[in-house]
Amino acid sequence: MAAAAIPYIIAAAGSAVSAMGTMAAARGQSQAYNANAEQQREIAQQAEQQSQLKAQLTEQDNARRMGAARAAFGAAGVDPNIGSPLALMADLATQGEVRRQLDLYQGRVNAYSADSQAGIYGAEADAALSAGAYGAGATLLTSASQGAEGAYKAGYL
Repeated sequence: MAAAAIPYIIAAAGSAVSAMGTMAAARGQSQAYNANAEQQREIAQQAEQQSQLKAQLTEQDNARRMGAARAAFGAAGVDPNIGSPLALMADLATQGEVRRQLDLYQGRVNAYSADSQAGIYGAEADAALSAGAYGAGATLLTSASQGAEGAYKAGYL
């Protein structure tokens, strides 16, 4: 009678190995999602840093434009502090600041997008682990049910 139980023991062992494989695959998938999430967080930081640098360069460019305009007015003998030259200088300053703010805004948008993607990857990592646990549990329960049914039909239960 003990020999007749061997197929059920083998089936149970096979189910246990299958469940362990399911969990190992889920852990691997979760680790991959977590790595992707970390990469997206780094991309977000880089986007912020890049936009700060770009804004600084834009600010420097604006200062050069303002200096060139002052020099041109001075060379022409025009006082840049009154009238149309003053309006032009104000316009140059405004345009430069708008460009600088757009640089910063674009960086924030890119960083937010990468941070959002990181959050999605984090959720997918959690879901992969949960799915693996449920899959392993289902494998074990299905095998136990089939083994019990076979044992019942064979007259062991």
